[in-house]
Amino acid sequence: MTSAKLFVTKRAKSVASEVDTAGNDRDGAEPDPEFGSVESIRETTEAAIDEITAPDGDQECLHCGLSLPAAGPPVCHRCGVAR
Repeated sequence: MTSAKLFVTKRAKSVASEVDTAGNDRDGAEPDPEFGSVESIRETTEAAIDEITAPDGDQECLHCGLSLPAAGPPVCHRCGVAR
């Protein structure tokens, strides 16, 4: 068996030992039906994209909040304040 197959086999056995045939945790807790559902992903995708694509705080104009590119001029092109 290759190391990749061995790894996957061990992980699958580990996960299988933690849940019963109904998909519940061995401690009796039922899985959250909203977690990982198509609907929950659709509801949170926009917020995730906004967070991922939001500029870092040090790349925003401290005066007007405009997003400034890292390789941009030393002043804000909206309000003229130095970075």
